[in-house]
Amino acid sequence: MSIVQAHGAGAYAVVAAHAVASAGTVAGPSAGASAAPSLQSEIWGEPAREPLQVIQTLKLFPAGKKMLESGVRYWNLSSTDELARVIRFGGVSKTDAVLTRQYDPETGRESRKREVSIILKSNQALLDGVLDLAHELTHATSEPGWDPYDPTLTVGRYIYALLESSGGEIDAVQFECQVASEIETLQQIKTKRCDRYFAEKSKLAAETLSVDRSRIQKDFYRIGRWSTYVKGKLKDETKLFPFLSPMNPELYSATGRAPYPAALIQEYEELNRVACRNAATRKAQSRGIASVSMSTGTKNSEFMANRCGNAFTTGSSSRTSD
Repeated sequence: MSIVQAHGAGAYAVVAAHAVASAGTVAGPSAGASAAPSLQSEIWGEPAREPLQVIQTLKLFPAGKKMLESGVRYWNLSSTDELARVIRFGGVSKTDAVLTRQYDPETGRESRKREVSIILKSNQALLDGVLDLAHELTHATSEPGWDPYDPTLTVGRYIYALLESSGGEIDAVQFECQVASEIETLQQIKTKRCDRYFAEKSKLAAETLSVDRSRIQKDFYRIGRWSTYVKGKLKDETKLFPFLSPMNPELYSATGRAPYPAALIQEYEELNRVACRNAATRKAQSRGIASVSMSTGTKNSEFMANRCGNAFTTGSSSRTSD
C-alpha cells in the first residue's frame, strides 16, 4: 500500500496522500564572502545538460553547498556528485516521496518505508534548474510534518503542514531565494523570480541581499477568486490562517493551476481517497484474524471513522474515484 507525495518548486503536487518559523529575514553572503568561480553569463541561460551539472553549479555557492551536504547525509551517499543517482529530469520540478506501508495480516504488525527522489524540469535554463534544485532539496531532506494515516489529520492541518512546517513550501522558497541572493552577489547574474522577496539591502554591506520571509508567507495565502471555495472547505479551520487574502494570487501550484491553499484542498481529498481505500483493505484482511492487536485494530477503526465516511466504515474495501 503506497502513498505518493510530490513537493514542487513553485508548484506542489500530491498524487495520492503526502512545512513553523517566525517571520524574518535570511541574509545572503556578506560583502566579504569568498567569491565562487566565475561562470560565463551565457551558460546560465542554456539548458542544463544533465543533473550532475546542476548539482556542481549549486555547489559553487555557500548555501547550496551546505544543502547538498545535507542531501549526502540524508541519502547516505559518499559525495555530492552521487546525488545524481536520486535526481532526474522530467516534466515539472518536484520531490517525489513514496510512502509504502507494509501490513502483515498474520501478526497485525505494520512497517513503513519512505523513498525520496527529485525531478527537475527538463530543458529549462541552468539558472532555473539550480534554483529548483535548492527548492527541492529543502523538501527532500526534511521529514514530513504530517502522517497520511493520522486519524486527526484535517484539511486545515494538512495545508498548514505543507506550507508552514519545516521543509515546507515557505522554507523552500526562502532557501531558493537565499541561493538566488548568492548568485546575484557572487556572479552578478540577475534572478528575476526572487526579486519580489529581496528585502532592502543591508546597511552594513551594500552588496548583501536579504530574503523577506514574511512576504513569502503572505503571498502563499493570496487566493483571489478561490476565497469562497477555500473558506467553505476550511470552515472553522479558517482561523488557522490569518493571512488568507482575497488579493490576486502571486504563487500558483503548477500542477493544481490554483493558489496553494486551493490546490492543497484538492490534494487532501485525493489523499483521503487513497488512504481510506488502503485502510478498508486492511480491515478486510484483518477481519477474523485473532493475532491482530487491539491497538492496531482500534487505530485503524478510529482513522476510518474520522476520515473515511460511510462508504468505508460499513466494510467496503474499494471505492470508485470521482
